[in-house]
Amino acid sequence: MKKIFLSILISLAVSTTMVGCGKTSTNTVNNKNKNETKQTESNNEVSNDNHMKFDEMGLAFDIPENWAEKSGISISLVAPGKPGVAYMSGQLQYEFMPTEFNKKILIKIEELKGSTDEEKQQEVFMEYASKIKSFFTIVVLDKNMENEDSQIVKEDKERKEKLFSSYNHVDKVAEKDNLECYILYNDRPEEYEYIYKDMAEISEYTDAENKEFEESIKYIEELKKSIKLSKPMTSEDKMKEKMGENAGVRFETKTVQGNAIDSSIFKENKITMINVWSTTCGPCKAEMPELQELYEQIKSENLDVNIIGLVTDAVDDETIELAKKILEVKGVEFDNIIPDEKIKTEVLTWIQGTPTTIFVDSEGNIIDEPIIGAIGKEKYNQEILDKLNQAE
Repeated sequence: MKKIFLSILISLAVSTTMVGCGKTSTNTVNNKNKNETKQTESNNEVSNDNHMKFDEMGLAFDIPENWAEKSGISISLVAPGKPGVAYMSGQLQYEFMPTEFNKKILIKIEELKGSTDEEKQQEVFMEYASKIKSFFTIVVLDKNMENEDSQIVKEDKERKEKLFSSYNHVDKVAEKDNLECYILYNDRPEEYEYIYKDMAEISEYTDAENKEFEESIKYIEELKKSIKLSKPMTSEDKMKEKMGENAGVRFETKTVQGNAIDSSIFKENKITMINVWSTTCGPCKAEMPELQELYEQIKSENLDVNIIGLVTDAVDDETIELAKKILEVKGVEFDNIIPDEKIKTEVLTWIQGTPTTIFVDSEGNIIDEPIIGAIGKEKYNQEILDKLNQAE
C-alpha cells in the first residue's frame, strides 16, 4: 500500500502517457497493442507476498526473501504486449532505492495522505527521484512473431536491441512453446543508471548504500531459478472469463457524499455508463474533467443516458473523504458510489484495472465488452451513441 502512495506522487508530479492504472508510465513505449503501467493496480500480481504472476505476459516468479524484506526494491514498469501482435510479449522492470532512504520517503508520503497540495507532492517526488536507480529487467519474447513484417514488430525489435545492449548480462532463463524469457542485469551498483537523472538533482550513493545494492544484486541468481512461463492471457480474456454470460450490476449502497442509492436508478435511463476508478489512479483522475463535460453534454442533448462513478477503494472513512476531495477538485457532479458486498463479489472480482468503463441497460445488464483504460470524451460519446442505437 505504501508503494501505491508513492505511485500517486509520481502520477501527480510527472506528465505521463495515460492509458490506465495503473496503465501509465513515464518510462514506457506507447503502442496501441500495449497496456502499460507504473505500479499496476490490475489483478495480475497475485498469490502471496513473494509470488508474482503476470498473466498478460505468461510470466511468474518468486521474489527472493532478501528482497521481500526491503521496501526499496519494487516494480517500475509493466508493459505487456498483445498476444499474436507483439514480438515483445512483456517487459518488466524493477527499481532500487536504499532501504533507510526509502523509509524516510515513505514517512513523508504517509504525511501527505489525503493532501491535494501538488507543490508538496512534487517536492517529495523530486527527493525520491534523486536516489532511485534502475535494477534488473525481465523480457518475454514471442518467437512466432519474430519474422512478421509489421510496424509493431519492427518497433519491438528496436526496443529489444536497445534494452539488451544496455545491460552486461542478457541471460535466457526460461523457454516454453513459442515464448522465451530473458533477465537483463549488471554486476555492480555503479553500472545501473539513475532513472530520473534528466529531471532531478542526483544524490550519490554512500558506501553503505552501494554495499546494500551490491548484496541485492547477488540474489538475481535465486530469482532466475524461479521464473516460469505459461500461455499469456489478456485482461480482456480474463475479464470475459470471470464475467460469465449473464453479467450484471446490482447494488444497494451510498454515494461518497453519504446519500442512499441502489441499482433501481438504472430504470430511469436506457443506458447508464459506469466509470470504475480508484483514488490511486492517475489516469482516472486526469480524465474526470472530460467525463464531467460529457455528462453535461448528455443532459443538454436530452439523451436517455446517465453517468455514475464507482470508486473501487472507497472502503473506509479516510479513502471516502479522499474520493470526495478528488471529485470536488475535478469538478465532478455526477453520482459516485461506494462498493457494497454485491459489487465487491460480482463486479470487482473481474475488473482488471482502472479506469474501466461499463455500460448497462435499464435492468443493469452489461452491454457489450467493458472498456479498459481512458479513451477520451469523443470516443466515450461515440460508444454511448452506438449503445443507444442498439437499444432502439
